[in-house]
Amino acid sequence: MLHVLETGHRGTKGYRFSYLQESDDIKTEIQQLEDPNNPEPLIDLAFCRLYDHYFAHGFDVELFDTLQDRFGHEAIQAYLNRRQASSSEILKADLGNIVLLSDEACWSRFIMDKSKTPYVL
Repeated sequence: MLHVLETGHRGTKGYRFSYLQESDDIKTEIQQLEDPNNPEPLIDLAFCRLYDHYFAHGFDVELFDTLQDRFGHEAIQAYLNRRQASSSEILKADLGNIVLLSDEACWSRFIMDKSKTPYVL
């Protein structure tokens, strides 16, 4: 799973949230993500990890619930709406669907649809 790695010192001009590094507990790491001034990149990173986990290890509603608890339903829905509106996102309509990410049967149908997920084993 991932740890947050940062550069510079918080509160200074050179401070940046850099990336996430592997760790043992993604749910704990997501709960510890924080940047109250700019949560959007953190939501993006958390969702990248959620998608990675779902594709690599299967559906995990607790992981999705952790994201909702951490960022709130409104922020999650706003993020998913932005994904659906983006013209450059692969599978934007599917991966931006909150039901797909919170309902195991819906996720299973999505994964089994090889026209949408031809490279998923």
